[in-house]
Amino acid sequence: MDSSNFNSANINFGARHIAKTKILKKASDKYLPREAHIVEFNFRNMNDKKTINILKEKWKDAKYTQMICSSYSNNRHVYALTTQKSNFRKLNPDSIMGLADIYLERKNASLKFLQVNPKYINKKDYQAKGIGKSLMHGIVNKLKKQKCEYIDLYALPNIKPFYRKIFPKILDKLSTKESYTNMVLEI
Repeated sequence: MDSSNFNSANINFGARHIAKTKILKKASDKYLPREAHIVEFNFRNMNDKKTINILKEKWKDAKYTQMICSSYSNNRHVYALTTQKSNFRKLNPDSIMGLADIYLERKNASLKFLQVNPKYINKKDYQAKGIGKSLMHGIVNKLKKQKCEYIDLYALPNIKPFYRKIFPKILDKLSTKESYTNMVLEI
């Protein structure tokens, strides 16, 4: 039975499915499209907490994982890109390809961190492509539906080309003491 037919406002299903998407996964010497899904973690759900704790351990060498998987607040939203196709209330940590940490306040969102699973990135050869792009596009579409107007983000100089490639209309913004962002995406 499809759970999307039910009003889940008062029912805790764990990770919430946001969108279906595609990534490119390496198969032999070429990349093939593979189905992926964007889900939002629920920090109050025991299954999601368990998955988050496993990710903190498995991805401990990944730069932003510890910060993404840290404490919960009402305005904080953590999203995952997973190759898991069903049963999102019980996410398999091994199927998660990327994480994003978004802080949402009124009509403004801030991307705090974006992290790709280290096992998909090899210094000589990428094992998958489009993880960050798929994750960000899914999140932007969700925020549009919530009437969000823009996303602030901070990107290191070597990361800026990634955001400019996936969002050609992204704007540079001067950082101030009050704002650590240096790019703005109007949505």
